Amino acid sequence: MRGLCLILTLSLVAAAPRPPAPRPMPPKAESTQQKVATAHFDLEFTVPPNVGKGCASLCEKAYERFSDLFAVPQDEAVWEGKCKVFLFATSAQYAAFAAATAGPATAQSGGFARPSKRNPLIVMPMYGQDAIRLEQVLIHELSHVFLQLYRKEVVLPTWLQEGCAQYFEFLHHPADSRRKQSLAIVKAMVAAEQCRPLREFWVAPFPASDRAGYAQAWSFIHWLSQNPKTRGKIGKFVLKLKELAPEQKGVVHRMSEADLKRLVQGAAEKAFEIQADAFRQVFGMTVEDFERSWKQFVLTTY
Repeated sequence: MRGLCLILTLSLVAAAPRPPAPRPMPPKAESTQQKVATAHFDLEFTVPPNVGKGCASLCEKAYERFSDLFAVPQDEAVWEGKCKVFLFATSAQYAAFAAATAGPATAQSGGFARPSKRNPLIVMPMYGQDAIRLEQVLIHELSHVFLQLYRKEVVLPTWLQEGCAQYFEFLHHPADSRRKQSLAIVKAMVAAEQCRPLREFWVAPFPASDRAGYAQAWSFIHWLSQNPKTRGKIGKFVLKLKELAPEQKGVVHRMSEADLKRLVQGAAEKAFEIQADAFRQVFGMTVEDFERSWKQFVLTTY
């Protein structure tokens, strides 16, 4: 799967109705970039200082939550040095930086990330949505960088990438109306026997508008974090996948259509077998066992 771009164009348009937003982002923009350094992040921003410092604290809290879920040892760094995070308050500021950093095509995008082990980078426009939603988007994209750079870099299942990202979003804002909607969507799909087989989630396209896909992916992670047989083992599962799969540096959570087609045609079955092996070795269950238990969990608790 050569040719995957290291730069990921992100969509900041919510795939579902926005959560309640009592706190609009302050419209004022600073004329010069300010800086804040934390243990794992270097932030530069033109949003007001209190907003920038708040995002710095949020990044560290997210890093701590990721580390807890994946059982990262305290003395282990997920990436080398610091992850750089740039936050811009106006479209003009963002467009100029994006074009200079990642090319003209990104100037009109909703943001982008570069998952490099030595120089990870996230660039976000901090306008156009309420404060809570923007915080959730930052957490969402941080989770993708974290998953990609945690030890060996490989292509991870779509459901794992998007499910974890959504899981951390909802941890940050449990009152998000999309969580309640996800519960209803997943329960209806399971009851009607319309949920997607896990095999399809490895290679299926996953656009931002796929509400059912995001809901089901989140539900998988929700179940894994709750079930006594799998609780506390998600990090081990990720590491087992990375141990079994071939290294692919720079891969991010969305593939180009051409790369996806090549994967489906050439290596989809092999990739799914790697996933099935990881299920057996880490969780002590087959993929079929997982799907049966997950459906029962959904029907009895959602």
